[in-house]
Amino acid sequence: MGKGIALILIVMAVAGGLHVALGDFWHKYPPMNQVAKTGTTTTPAPTPAPAPSVPAGESRTFTFVFKEESPVKLHFEVDGQINPDIEVYVGDTITINVRNDGAMPHSFGIVSDPADLNSVVFNAAVGSSTQFLLAKQEGTVTFKPDKAGEYYYICLVAGHADLGMKGKFIVKERTTGAGGSTTGTGAGTGISEAGTTVASKVLSFSDSKVDLSFTFEEESPVKLHFTVNGEINPEIRVKAGSTVTIHIKNNGVMPHSFGIVSDPANVNSVVFNAAVGSSTQFLLAKQEGTVTFKPDKAGEYYYICLVAGHADLGMKGKFIVEQ
Repeated sequence: MGKGIALILIVMAVAGGLHVALGDFWHKYPPMNQVAKTGTTTTPAPTPAPAPSVPAGESRTFTFVFKEESPVKLHFEVDGQINPDIEVYVGDTITINVRNDGAMPHSFGIVSDPADLNSVVFNAAVGSSTQFLLAKQEGTVTFKPDKAGEYYYICLVAGHADLGMKGKFIVKERTTGAGGSTTGTGAGTGISEAGTTVASKVLSFSDSKVDLSFTFEEESPVKLHFTVNGEINPEIRVKAGSTVTIHIKNNGVMPHSFGIVSDPANVNSVVFNAAVGSSTQFLLAKQEGTVTFKPDKAGEYYYICLVAGHADLGMKGKFIVEQ
């Protein structure tokens, strides 16, 4: 037993001596299972490069109001400014709230070409060239401009941009630290006055049945008229109790509607139920309609376009009912 214990102690002493003597060797070289085979080279795994820094877009909100100084002088009011240039950046989140403070129908859009009502970009529109916001109605659109350039905000109703409802909407590329801003104040352009077309002829009917063909005509956005049986805004005379049929077609690009009224300044004073459409329901380009009625009370009335402002621009004539 004693010899066994002595042998164990001798072995342990020898092992300890070897460990101390070869310590540098053990620490200098890795274990063999971590040593590459002859002829191969190990390359450390590359550290992924950080993703490039992309400037975050801002959230911008604007309030647009349709304003009518007169039937021929229109503009936008944008956060208290008249038709300002608006500057934003690619990737910004833009919210536009619009409200119609006028009497005419309007709609809003950002377009690449102000002469093309259908060139809306970024899906940035409230309504369209055929769908409108009526008086006191509101709407909202939110979008992200994805391409730098110079665009335009306009009223999408035909002719209204030419009357002043137009401004620049500029989209810039963002650089680090840049911020968007609303700059400049530009007055809307428009024509101050427009003449009306004077009746050129009297169309008088004594028959019990009267058939009339009306068309809405637009010489320019500020000069409108009716053509009635080939005449421009004639005075029409019919007998009380006769049956009158009016066929009407919109030969223009703006929205129009027809009515016989007691007061040409009041688009809601329709008499004899003689209307095609109303002050809020319109005939669009190339659309047609017909109305038949019996005028039962003699007097002086007026046929007009029931869209606010259009009678003042020339779509008006006398309609006289005789005993």
